[in-house]
Amino acid sequence: MTQKEKIELTPRQAQAFRSFKKAFNRCIDSGIIFYTVLDTMSAINGKHVVDIMDDNGSAPTKNALQISGLCLPEISHYSIAGWADDRHFVVLRGEPDSIEAKGEKE
Repeated sequence: MTQKEKIELTPRQAQAFRSFKKAFNRCIDSGIIFYTVLDTMSAINGKHVVDIMDDNGSAPTKNALQISGLCLPEISHYSIAGWADDRHFVVLRGEPDSIEAKGEKE
């Protein structure tokens, strides 16, 4: 089994992911927007939201509501964590079993 095959979804996982995508799209269609920090994704009623931005030390406008501390519906899991645009790796269980796993092949 190749490294890529080890991370491909099983048929059951693929069905669960399709269900997740449908639920996500229903959220978007209903006006929910998502706010994600590290491994936590929160849901916000987007009807009155123009933008979500960082503070740079102070609230950007008088209409800005500080999000931290609000009791928003959320899900949290390490696999939600956002990453920058550098290279990322999935660490697999067991011993490397291919040249690609050892980094000798792109």
